[in-house]
Amino acid sequence: MLRVCEKLREADAKGRRYGLARAETGYLRALVDAVADKDRLAEVELLKSLGDVNLEKGRFGKDGKEQQTEDKETTTPANVALKFQDLDKKLATGCNTDTVVVDYAQLMVEGIVYDNNMLEAEAIKSLGDVYLKRGTETGETRDLTKATALYNTALARCNNVQGTVVIVHRLLYTAKIRQDITTKSKERSTQIQRQQNVRGQKGHNSPFSTATSSDNTKDRMRPTHIEYDKHLQDGSRALQTGDLNKAEKSFAAALKPVHVNAQHRKEAEPLYKLGKVYLKRGIRSKDGGYFTKAAALCNAALVRSSREGIEQAIKEIYQAFVKDVLKIEQKVDSDDTEKHRLMLKADRDYVQEEIKRIEQEVDPYSLDDENPKLKEVEMKRVKEIQALCQTLVHQRKAFIADLVDECMEVMGPPPCKYAMIGLGSQATGLVTPYSDLEFAILVEEETEPNVSYFRNLTHYLHLKVINLGETILPAMGIKSLNDFYSGDALDSWFYDSVTPRGFAFDGAMPRACKTPFGRGRNSTETSELIRTPSNMTNILKEDLTLHLKKGYHLASVLGNVSFITGDQGLVDEYRSLWTQQFQDNNGEVQQVMVKNLLGENVSTFQTKHLTAELRNVKKEIYRFASLAVSFWALLHNIQPTTIWETIQELRNSGVVNSENTHHLMVLVSISAELRLRTYMNNRGQVENMSVLWPMSRSTDTGIEEKLQKVFYISSTKQLMRYYYTERPLKHFISQLTGPKPVKEPPILQS
Repeated sequence: MLRVCEKLREADAKGRRYGLARAETGYLRALVDAVADKDRLAEVELLKSLGDVNLEKGRFGKDGKEQQTEDKETTTPANVALKFQDLDKKLATGCNTDTVVVDYAQLMVEGIVYDNNMLEAEAIKSLGDVYLKRGTETGETRDLTKATALYNTALARCNNVQGTVVIVHRLLYTAKIRQDITTKSKERSTQIQRQQNVRGQKGHNSPFSTATSSDNTKDRMRPTHIEYDKHLQDGSRALQTGDLNKAEKSFAAALKPVHVNAQHRKEAEPLYKLGKVYLKRGIRSKDGGYFTKAAALCNAALVRSSREGIEQAIKEIYQAFVKDVLKIEQKVDSDDTEKHRLMLKADRDYVQEEIKRIEQEVDPYSLDDENPKLKEVEMKRVKEIQALCQTLVHQRKAFIADLVDECMEVMGPPPCKYAMIGLGSQATGLVTPYSDLEFAILVEEETEPNVSYFRNLTHYLHLKVINLGETILPAMGIKSLNDFYSGDALDSWFYDSVTPRGFAFDGAMPRACKTPFGRGRNSTETSELIRTPSNMTNILKEDLTLHLKKGYHLASVLGNVSFITGDQGLVDEYRSLWTQQFQDNNGEVQQVMVKNLLGENVSTFQTKHLTAELRNVKKEIYRFASLAVSFWALLHNIQPTTIWETIQELRNSGVVNSENTHHLMVLVSISAELRLRTYMNNRGQVENMSVLWPMSRSTDTGIEEKLQKVFYISSTKQLMRYYYTERPLKHFISQLTGPKPVKEPPILQS
């Protein structure tokens, strides 16, 4: 209340000193601030104060004419627009923005007084326009912040689709302007700093020195070059003498400063040398994991500097793996990599063409909201996206099966029945051509020779996948670059922004590791996922009591699997055992999984204001849709399978009615489509998505260009359709987990 009194004090003082007109102006300005800050208490007090002003005006006859009651026709968009016509012209012609703020604020009050939501929201939006114009002209980001706050308030109070779309556009445009201003400010700061550095260097020069500023710059860079070369030389000597630990330490020391300074081409040499270190480790230990790390390091070097020597080293790593790990002396053809890349490209090209076809042939977003065919066309779009997702699952399955067959042709037939099972998006039916490969292996008998064969098979498959060139280095868990288990965040310093992030094994990060290796040797606990169906089910039991507490959620992943290749019977046996485990224990399993799902994804289930920032399509859109369906299913003791089948099971079980089934299918379809289109546009797992138009691209080509990938969505209406179901669904889920659980809402559409 003290805060509110402070806001009122200045306006009260002006009223006493200058009269009612100045008091009213002061209250109106303060009201705009309160609306922008979403300070409802201050807003109420200021409206009361404005009421007092108008009461005084009436008493003393200050108004000159009687206030007319509002005509109902002023609630139509056309008549509301007329009210703003003159003010909008004033703003456009560059009149005093302070005056226009007061005029728009008066219209906002009029909307509040007469309960005219359209007029109120439009006035708040127009106030945002004033501050957007001011911020654009002055370059002051505080004005843009106020504009964004006012637009968000207008969005919250707007009840019509057209107005909502306009406000969202304003938010996005404001973010673009802010980004431009921030970028220019950083560039100016950098330039000023450079000039100051040059002046400082000049100040230290002898009066008789002829050194130029460029000479001084070179002098400053020279120690870095000297240290870089020294570390490389020390590492090479250690590599020759066989001191691999010292060699790795030296090469990592050479890499770190050039990596921090984003000198990506200079990263190539130490990465290549580190690859040699890991190759030697692999030859000594016969451990396939060292060979895959060596291959990943050399592929990372190749992306930064295309050299024949690096390509040859990759081939040597492949042959050494076959000889030292698989114990096969004859040379094996390693030239299949280009064939694999062409296969991937063909699959991706097909998906790209299908996306274009669907967008052209089935477009519900071109229809008006009142169109009687809208629901039918929406469902047709859902079916098209569902069919495309199913095609992607089959494409991925066939591609992986081909790679496994190639490995077995070299290794010989498996020693027992086995089944490779897909996890994650492969199992939910939402995989993309750039998704990580998450999988486990079921075996008929869990003997050491059998497990060793499939462990080597996994390394061999990993080697083939790495050589596609889409595995980022942190995914390999190389301790000198990314030690995820040291307890010190500074020990994980290498960020791979250069290697394309596409089809690769699930990473070695602690919360990932969904491959047959489990968490591997870097963790204090290993969960190797090469098991019999019975033992794999036991892992789930352990996970529910132990690993869930440590952020490694096997139960939520291994509970839903899909067959990739091998023996279908083992998969059926495993599913049967897990279903029995799932249904026993009076629902305790489901409750643990539900609690974990919510606990680990709190921010995903929270409702956030729509802002104009770049969206992370995976975290902000895709993840909620898939988690919400899983959550709802688990809450009703339904084991999730593919997301499409799970929604139908929710309907068949009477949990969701037909109307909400439609909205859930649309929600999931849009989230899957937007993620797919973002990855396809950005050619990798780059989640940046924007509703803004593409900004002009620099003519510079090179590594930095790869860091600026953004998918610009063509239909804002599609995004808004997602939010029309996302908002009420988030609200419903918050009620489900509240003290008084509710039943299904009548309709999942705002």
